[in-house]
Amino acid sequence: MLNILLVEDNLAQRNALKKLISSSFHNTNISIASDYDSALQLCQDEFFNLFILDIQLDSDKCEENGLLLAEKIRAKEQHLHTPIIFITALPDKIYQAVNNLHCFGYITKPYNNCDVINIISSITRQPDCQHLLFNVKDINGIYTKLSILDLLYIKIEHHNYYLFTKKGTVSTTNTYFKSSNNTLIKQLVRCHKSYYVNPLYIQIYDKATGIIFLHDAKIPVGRNYKSNVEGAILKNA
Repeated sequence: MLNILLVEDNLAQRNALKKLISSSFHNTNISIASDYDSALQLCQDEFFNLFILDIQLDSDKCEENGLLLAEKIRAKEQHLHTPIIFITALPDKIYQAVNNLHCFGYITKPYNNCDVINIISSITRQPDCQHLLFNVKDINGIYTKLSILDLLYIKIEHHNYYLFTKKGTVSTTNTYFKSSNNTLIKQLVRCHKSYYVNPLYIQIYDKATGIIFLHDAKIPVGRNYKSNVEGAILKNA
């Protein structure tokens, strides 16, 4: 799932872009914002794999507050390298966007549908995007980049989240994980009040004992979560 934040103050263009992206890239979740403040709030609450930002948002802050928004995004460690695409009618501002803010690319108004599809396609072909990399801040404040393909399961215990991966275990706080990794959770299946599992690695689900086997782990399935597990197994069969 590609989680995108689209920031565009023109309603018609915003709706057209969302419809185009949704129809062209099916495995996407698109959040929209019309101004600097609402976009910044979404960045506080969600983790995104891609930002599409109009440079010239309608605001009293400044004419180019899309650039200010990008600076705020880049100030967050988890989005230090997240691709940013700028939409602009101000071609003289592109130099600043490319060099100072390390944007992935830009679309100059007026643009056509092919411009949008081509630039997003070039991002989805990147290995980091395909594998859905996430930055997780552990309990010591150190960021670790994880791939959904490495993650086996998550255990919740004593207000901490323990992420069991092929390379080891990463622990983070309940508060940080819930605020920063909503997209990651959507890739997993909740099978118990204390466990999420990656459906890609479910080897056996024993309905009689209510146990999931994956790699060397045995994960319990709670009574209220059986349908989640069975649905995930059918989907990935």
